[in-house]
Amino acid sequence: MNYSIARQAGISYRHLSDIRHGRRRPSPNLAILLEKVSGINRLAWIYPDEFFNPEAPYLYRGPWPPDLSHLLGEALERSRRIVADNPDGPPPPPPKRRRTPEEETK
Repeated sequence: MNYSIARQAGISYRHLSDIRHGRRRPSPNLAILLEKVSGINRLAWIYPDEFFNPEAPYLYRGPWPPDLSHLLGEALERSRRIVADNPDGPPPPPPKRRRTPEEETK
C-alpha cells in the first residue's frame, strides 16, 4: 500500500518512508493530499504521536487502544487489525534494514 500512496500523492517512496518513520513531517498541503489518497486523517499524518496512523503505528504515544474515529475504509480496517494484534500497546518499529555492500558503494 505504501508505494501506491506515494505514487497517488505524487511523492517519492523515500519521502513517504521518512514521514512514516518520523524523520520528516508533511506540510499541511501534503497531509491533505495524503488524506485524500489513503483515508487517513491529515492530523494523523502531521501528528502520528497523537492521532493513530496505521502507516506508522509505532509512532503513536496516546492512550491504548487508540480512538480510530478519524480513519475511513481500508485504513480503519487495518487499524483495527493492528490494535487487535497488539493488545498491550503500539507495535515496535520495524527493524532497520542493513545495506548491502553494493548499496554502500552507490
